[in-house]
Order: sequence, then structure tokens, then C-alpha cells
Amino acid sequence: MADAYVDLEQTASTATSPYETWAKAAADFQTAITQAGSGGRVFVRIDGDGVGTTKDTATGDRTLSFPGDDQVPFGLYGVKDATTATPPTDSDLCVRGTDALPVFETTSSGDITLDEATGGADVAYAIQGIRFDTTESLFLGRENHLRLVDCELDFDGGLFPSRSTFSELFNCELIFDDSSSHIGLQGFGVNFYMFGGLLSGTAPTNMIDQANIGFGYFYGVDMSLVTGTLFDLGGSVAGGLTIVNSKLAMGVTRVTGVTGGASVFVEVIGSSDETGLGSGESVRDYAKEYYKGTILSEATIIRNDGANDGVAGFSYALKPRASSTKESMLGLDTPWFGGIVEGDASTSKDFTINIANDSGSDLTKADVWVELASPSAVGVTQHDFDFSSRTAIDASAADVTDDTASDWSTGAGGKNAQKIVITATPDFTGPVYARVIFAQAGTTTCYVDPKVHVTDT
Repeated sequence: MADAYVDLEQTASTATSPYETWAKAAADFQTAITQAGSGGRVFVRIDGDGVGTTKDTATGDRTLSFPGDDQVPFGLYGVKDATTATPPTDSDLCVRGTDALPVFETTSSGDITLDEATGGADVAYAIQGIRFDTTESLFLGRENHLRLVDCELDFDGGLFPSRSTFSELFNCELIFDDSSSHIGLQGFGVNFYMFGGLLSGTAPTNMIDQANIGFGYFYGVDMSLVTGTLFDLGGSVAGGLTIVNSKLAMGVTRVTGVTGGASVFVEVIGSSDETGLGSGESVRDYAKEYYKGTILSEATIIRNDGANDGVAGFSYALKPRASSTKESMLGLDTPWFGGIVEGDASTSKDFTINIANDSGSDLTKADVWVELASPSAVGVTQHDFDFSSRTAIDASAADVTDDTASDWSTGAGGKNAQKIVITATPDFTGPVYARVIFAQAGTTTCYVDPKVHVTDT
């Protein structure tokens, strides 16, 4: 475990092992990484006088191999031109968008792979302020925990977090070189997280192309580069995409290729223009599309005295696919919603959730029901779950109770106002949660007011 230094303008005659000072710095990444060893740190600058543009570059496939294991993280840091401190301070670290980043590059038909030094080992490593530039694909290791901060990832083919890799990107830039460039979540156990930063370059036809039990999560990312499809399932077996508080292009397609019972989904929360509700900074802005159907925020067909974010009311529109069944595991489920309930062992409460639909018929208790969780034991967070509003056998299913008092907005969705009431006795004051499950096959759209109305019985 040691510190080692890289100066990309360094000459072979001055690079001296163990590369522990800038004067003796290595001239390439891998030499210093190997020297630093397990748990070590490597600091890379472009040059010593602040004017150079040298890269660590070569043709063909290239691999950066990191020593260590998942309990002894390795650190690779890009530092500003002309940095002389040993070790550098936080203020010396490169900031993407502000400083020129040291570059690890391959040209002429070559992939870049970030991986462990020996096959099969789990390695944790952090990389900050480095640009990786490849004319082909960029592979983010295998069975590794990788953390990238202020990095630039430039790729022509794909960006592939490999099998069992946990990748976290903070304030990074993904640069798509071609319309066919994409992110591939194609290994078992892939978890790919991106916090802040942006996508740039050429708009990809599909941002994510296929997933085999791989999941992508984007929080606060400028994704407006994508004007085609966020997730093309292709031959995907299972996987998902969650986007939260990010910037999306108007009219972007969430997902294509949803077929059969593939366990895949795309969920978009509070992301601008996705559902046409404005800035996207509100809980009103929600979209989920998966093999069961679609759930979208609805700003027109809403219930007066219903859910409201302080600016406007909203509801959820649940529309199943024609092939959906009434089996509960294939029902569309809304996000959990609720609030705080005051309770004790002697107070019975009615929890009321209001719904409507656009058909000419009432929904039955086999079509739609509520799962409710309420506080159940003093001093702990345990909740009781109530599934009593569901009738599992279709033939015996009664209609959901009519709601003549509900005032839904005019329009098709305001038909057949109904309500689901669950009576429970919460043992203590705390949060109550509910979600609505809609499992009717066909073309009916169910509208849900995501607000739990609590009254004493």
C-alpha cells in the first residue's frame, strides 16, 4: 500500500521506481497502479508546467488492472496541471467541466476494460477526474465495486457494467459517439447508478439496449440528449430503469419491446416534461411502464379534495395491457402513498381511498383493491398489512362500493366513482401507507386519487 505518481509528459529516463515523487513519476497509468499495490493511491497529472496535452494512449484493446479486494479500496485520482504537492490536497483534484482531465485512451478498434488485477477477485476502487476515451466499448469490470467521480466516459460502441458489478457515477459525463452507442446492462447482478452529470455527444437511438438481470438508476442527470428510446428491451430477461428528478427530452419513448412476462420496467419520477406536467419538480410527475401495463400521472381527471402538491391536483391513471390477467401478481400497483395517523388501541379508523374509471361498468373487488399498512405495535416501526378489500375468486366478487359523494372532474374518467374503505385500529401514532392494485384485463383505465382519507369509525 503506497502512493505513486504519474506525469504524462514524463520521459523514460526520469521515471524511477517506486515513483513516489513527481520528479520520479511514471509516464503511464498501469505502471504506477501496479507499484502502489493493494489499497494504494495513484495521482495523475497531464504535465508539470501546465501547458502539455499528453495522453496515456495506445492502439487496440487496453485494460487497467487494479490490485486489492473489496475491503481495501484502491484510489486513482486526476490532479490539475502543474500540481506539485505530495500528496495532493482536495483542491488539487480535477473537476469535470472546469479542468482538463488526464486521459487514458485507446485508438484504432480497441476496447477499454477497468478490472481487477487477478481474475475472480472482488475489487473496490475509486476513480476521480479521469477521462476514458475509446473508439469501441468501455467495460466497467467484473464482480467489482466501482466509484467514479468527475470522470468523462467517451465510447463509440457500448458502456458495459459487467457481471456482478456495482457502479456508482457522481457528476460524470457519458459521451455517446454514435447513434448506435448505448449502455448495456447485460450481466447478471449489474447495478448501475448515476448521480448528477449529463449525457452528451450524438443522440443514441436507444440509451439502454437490453438487460439480463441488470438495473440502472439515474438521479438528477441531464438526459435530454436522448430523443429516441430510454430502454429497448430486445431479448432482455429481467431488469429495470429508474429515473428520478432528471431532465428528459419532451416526447422521449420510455420503453420498447415489452413482451410476455418479461420482468422489466421503466419508472420515471419527478423528471421534467416526461408526462407533460411542467417542470417535473413535483410528486405529480410520475410514469411507469412495464409488462403489466402503464401508470401515468393524470392532471385533468382528478378528484376535488383529493391529492394535491400545493400547486395542483393529480391522480394516477392505470391502464393494463390487453393480455393482463386478474391474477394478483400481474396487477398494476401504484406507488405507495399515505400520511400520518393518530391512533391508540381503543380507536378504530376508516381509511378511504377513492377511485374512478372510464368504462360503463363498476369495478369489482377482484378488479381493484387496496393494500394498507398501518402502525401495529407501540414503540416499533412494525406495521400490519390489510388485504381484506380483495376478493380473490372472480365468480364471488362484489362491486366496489359506489361513491356518490365524490366530485371528480368532468370527462370520461369521472364515470363510476367508487371508494374502498378499510377499517383498522392503529395501535400508535405513525405513518400509514397504501397502494392500489388494478388487475382487470381489457381496455378500462382506472383512476386513483393517491390520498388516504382517515376518519374515526
